Amino acid sequence: MPIKKLPDNGGATLTVVDVDGYYFPVFNLKNLEEDLRSISGWQARNGDLMICAYPKSGTHWIWEVASMLVKKRAERIPFNKDTAMIELTAHGNITSPRVLNSHVF
Repeated sequence: MPIKKLPDNGGATLTVVDVDGYYFPVFNLKNLEEDLRSISGWQARNGDLMICAYPKSGTHWIWEVASMLVKKRAERIPFNKDTAMIELTAHGNITSPRVLNSHVF
């Protein structure tokens, strides 16, 4: 599971992990490779709301807003957004309707 730095035209780089030729954001988890490989078996449910965006593009902020709309409460959601990421497989423990996010396209 090699880590790569992908350059852009402006000279900046994005650090990714290469799993079977697919690039994923780097998460500091001990089961990262296993979690990333399990994405192929993921099942959506009726009522799921998916947020798919590039890293550092406001995903956390829009997840908060969408979660408030789904819960019909304008209060901060007492929930760790990272466990709602498809890449991290903890999504199975979330009750429906789920607001899930991903940096995988």
